[in-house]
Amino acid sequence: MANDLSLCSERLIRQLQDWPSAAALRYDPQTGCFYRQHDRDWLRAGQRMALAIALEPDAMGLSDWPDLPGVGPRLAQRIENDRHENGDFSAFHCLKRVPGIGPRTLERLAPFFVTDGNLAN
Repeated sequence: MANDLSLCSERLIRQLQDWPSAAALRYDPQTGCFYRQHDRDWLRAGQRMALAIALEPDAMGLSDWPDLPGVGPRLAQRIENDRHENGDFSAFHCLKRVPGIGPRTLERLAPFFVTDGNLAN
């Protein structure tokens, strides 16, 4: 088992080294997941919204979600938990899989997000 883990780790490291933005990845030991640190450190969601820069759900951290209208700390935590348990959202409409986000919430949040390279609305 240790050898399998070692081989897996070596393979992952080689793949990450070949990836252009590998230096931007950070490992979260609590969840066992990698995430893109540069996206989260760049500008907070509230700053991006004020500058009319579209948001991407997978580039947002726990402290970004409450900047959005109707998203409080509890919903923000559910969003982050869902992403850690089920993987990246990959698209704005995938947020509907999070308990507490329904059609009205998606409609309210849509103007702030990117969908297929365009603003969600």
